[in-house]
Amino acid sequence: MAAALDWALAGLLGLPMPVVVAMSVALTGLVVWASYLAFRLALTAERSLLEDA
Repeated sequence: MAAALDWALAGLLGLPMPVVVAMSVALTGLVVWASYLAFRLALTAERSLLEDA
């Protein structure tokens, strides 16, 4: 599935495949990092609420 999306993006944007793959990997890394930060924020908020109770 990801390879098909990379091929489609390469065709639409007219970029070489290694560039599209690098962009895809970078975007995946950003999504994972943002998910981790959201999890940490939720955990911190939960701890704060438990301490206040």
